[in-house]
Amino acid sequence: MNWIKGRKEDIINVELIDVKRNTYSIKYAVRDYTPSEEERSEEHSIIPDCEYLEFIHTGNMNTFELKQLLLASMVEFDESDEVNAFFINGAKAWVSRDDRVSLMNSIKILEEAGTTEYTVWLNGISYTLPITFIKDFLVQIEQYAMSCYNVTEQHKADINALNNRNAILNYKIHTGYPPMLNFNTEDLIDD
Repeated sequence: MNWIKGRKEDIINVELIDVKRNTYSIKYAVRDYTPSEEERSEEHSIIPDCEYLEFIHTGNMNTFELKQLLLASMVEFDESDEVNAFFINGAKAWVSRDDRVSLMNSIKILEEAGTTEYTVWLNGISYTLPITFIKDFLVQIEQYAMSCYNVTEQHKADINALNNRNAILNYKIHTGYPPMLNFNTEDLIDD
């Protein structure tokens, strides 16, 4: 599969593209895309703001199968770094739930022992930060993760309630998510 450029607002996750052959386009893993200067300067062209992976399926698909494809796409999107990510000093990162719990427990122990700073590693980069900042950082990530979870679960419930083929084909799974968190720690990091 190749990454295809497009516009988020135009994406239909499961789309019938050939009625005679019952061929469907299923779009997965939608992610942001920054267009090149050349793409921005082309006249009368649509400037892409995302990329996605496309899977083409040919064959009869009933409403139940379409719904299952849409749910599978929803789960894949929910597990992607389009949901599970934040920015720290401009770099994309994520801390899993297990790591958040473990880090919060470690921070509490260190704080009780009188430690005021701790080194956190994200994507191979170390950040030596005040413990108070790390606690707030973890709380914000947990709140963001819970908001995303609620959006995903609502999407799943909405998809499961769909009985209309066109509604399934036109359902957009990437809507409603909160904006990604953006942390700037450069003033806090010891050199």
